[in-house]
Amino acid sequence: MSVQLEKGAFLCSIDTELAWGSAHREKDPTEYEHWDSYGRVRDTIERLLALMDRYEIRATWAFVGRLLIDPRDDAQTSLYPENPQPANVHHTDSRFSEAEYLDRWYAPEILEMVKSARSDHEIGSHTFSHLVFNELGYSDDQFEQDLAAAQKHAEALGVSLKSLIFPKNRVANVATAARHGFTSFRSVPESRTAKLPSVPRRLLQRLDAYLPVPPDVSYPKRTEGLWELPATYYYRHAGGWARWQTNMVRTAKLKAGLKRAASRNAMFHVWFHPYDIASAPDMLLKPLERTFAEVARLRDAGKLDNLTMGQLSESLPVS
Repeated sequence: MSVQLEKGAFLCSIDTELAWGSAHREKDPTEYEHWDSYGRVRDTIERLLALMDRYEIRATWAFVGRLLIDPRDDAQTSLYPENPQPANVHHTDSRFSEAEYLDRWYAPEILEMVKSARSDHEIGSHTFSHLVFNELGYSDDQFEQDLAAAQKHAEALGVSLKSLIFPKNRVANVATAARHGFTSFRSVPESRTAKLPSVPRRLLQRLDAYLPVPPDVSYPKRTEGLWELPATYYYRHAGGWARWQTNMVRTAKLKAGLKRAASRNAMFHVWFHPYDIASAPDMLLKPLERTFAEVARLRDAGKLDNLTMGQLSESLPVS
């Protein structure tokens, strides 16, 4: 059952993964469409954090655990023998000795950037190895091992993981996540066009992206012992067909979502990957800044809260 909030809430969850987001793919990761954007992620995150500090915006940064460890430790696998290592095929590549290639897989400094920001961000989990439900090699036991590795590594970093974002938004094994100490997770509800044939579905998806159609809002609900916090808007990269989406439309959608959340005591839950913004940072940071300014205005007027996933779940009644 969904729970209506006392006040509207703006949530922002960020899937922080870099090359681990392509680790489950069989093809060469350098051929993945976001490979170049991975190289711009650090600078983009620095700029994004500065904007968030300016408007006192909080977000949930969900890290892939392996992104945050020393690659020499990861290569030996001595620290985390329980981890299923689903991406080892990429680690046999001779290019792993090249700094530019390695930097797209390991970036522990990003965690320090987020932790040192003035805004009170939450550190969440995007699993330890970006283990994707239903992909080749996935099993319930592997998922159990992966979450155990994520919590073990987080503890070593002095971080308490409470919020979980499933890779590729494929929700599974929620009860297992609850056993490993998580209190909330993000879901992405099926779109209204999902059951249509492929051609009209793609057409309507494009039209929705190109027009200032207000996005949905959502409400928390209790699922297998955790709070499910459905996402309502994916802030998309500027590649492929999305390159034709204008900043005017992006800004209109984001502000419309905030207005709906405030008027309906609901969540407007925006999500993206840092590499989405890094696809065209000069362009894509502008609508986000306008949105953060509007969040601050509504927050100061007492019409909207800006919470992390963990903060919202802690504020909700368990019974």
